[in-house]
Amino acid sequence: MEKLISLIQRGDTRIFYMINGYVKCKMLDKIMPIITHLGSATFTVGFSLLMIFLGRRSTPNWAWKIAFSLALSHVFIHILKRIINRPRPNKALLNVNTFNLELYSYSFPSGHTTAAFSLATSVALIFPKLSLFLFLTAALVGISRMYVGVHYPTDVFIGGVIGTVSAFYIDRLLFLIF
Repeated sequence: MEKLISLIQRGDTRIFYMINGYVKCKMLDKIMPIITHLGSATFTVGFSLLMIFLGRRSTPNWAWKIAFSLALSHVFIHILKRIINRPRPNKALLNVNTFNLELYSYSFPSGHTTAAFSLATSVALIFPKLSLFLFLTAALVGISRMYVGVHYPTDVFIGGVIGTVSAFYIDRLLFLIF
């Protein structure tokens, strides 16, 4: 088991450095910090509240599905962060491009990626024709988290899985209720 964990950690570090260091260019240096904010609490919670507000007279259950999925996924990831206590790459590795982001909370899993996939999946279940755009955007949020130096690939991958699963779970749960 130790060999498997070591292999995953080495691969994680290699992919992280590839995205954080080798792919760098001026254009991405401007775009990625903007993309990363699409997974922020400000954007995702704001989007959820906007959906609820827009449907306030007869708030459609889909607006609540978005909000509940986001809430469920974030409760879960914050519990995992405290259990696993994985240091962020900028605290564990050398020569990390962080774009002056100094984050001190734990790395695993990525909250921004979780939120982006939770939102993408919830909206895609409502508007399937938007799926490709939504999931590409969510994937870019995940890649941006590595590009700005605050998450490893496994943080991003597991964040995406948690966000997606929470959206499906809430969709099924609220389908039964409403």
